[in-house]
Amino acid sequence: MCPLRAECKSPVAPSLGKYNMMIIGEAPGKEEDYERKGFVGRSGELLWNALKEKGYNRNMFHVTNVVKCYPSISKTPNKRQIKACSKFLDEEIKVIKPFVILAFGNTSLKYFTEEESGIMAKSGTTEWNDKANAWICWCIHPASVLYHDENRELFDKGIKNFISKIKVLGGLK
Repeated sequence: MCPLRAECKSPVAPSLGKYNMMIIGEAPGKEEDYERKGFVGRSGELLWNALKEKGYNRNMFHVTNVVKCYPSISKTPNKRQIKACSKFLDEEIKVIKPFVILAFGNTSLKYFTEEESGIMAKSGTTEWNDKANAWICWCIHPASVLYHDENRELFDKGIKNFISKIKVLGGLK
């Protein structure tokens, strides 16, 4: 069993969306642990407001995290924790068969590429990922904007890129 399970109230299950597009966060936060739903705290508010401005809403996307338990003590999931939880995300991707994924933060980067860091440089870019058999749109995590307002431009660039890829790849609008 993953040691993160001991740090949270309970694992946060993914929420299904109407389309085969995914939004993957790093890990649930305190509010998510309490409500047992992803992206319901301040980071979620920032994310959903940014997508709403573009005409998209939560129900359109499969929303999940790389790890399913709130890392209340460890704070940032490590490789061992990511590996322990990866079978769940692997299965979600297999079932959803997303054509595009908005992946937040270095934890997503570790899961998809095994790179330790580099999300700041990748934010706003897209690349094909054989592991997911989908296009990954990289973005800094919305929480980084909450803590560092200067990251807003990178976040906005990531969201704009994601919306652009949805349109180019034959998604909505």
